[in-house]
Amino acid sequence: MDTLERGRAEATVLHYVPAGKIVRVVFALNERTDRARREAAWDAAGERVAGLLRKHGAVAFATIGDPNVYSTFTYLAQTVAEAVPDVVVETVPGSPPCRISRRVPGPC
Repeated sequence: MDTLERGRAEATVLHYVPAGKIVRVVFALNERTDRARREAAWDAAGERVAGLLRKHGAVAFATIGDPNVYSTFTYLAQTVAEAVPDVVVETVPGSPPCRISRRVPGPC
């Protein structure tokens, strides 16, 4: 269920991308008891992104922090790859929170 609350990643992207080019996908992040509902939300988001990918040839998914650590990105990428088998997924990591909190370069 979309609460229409703007997340941090969306707010950040809005500084650089016109609102008309942003498509919100909804995940059931707080769903802890109904795994089927949570997975259905991931699948629906993946299918939405796959449709946009087929239509436009490229899409981007913004997240705060490292997309491969505690992120919805891995679920989304898996679903999109199943729906569009020839897709090339490129991950452009940001700064993992563990590195930011330590304020030192290098891996966590």
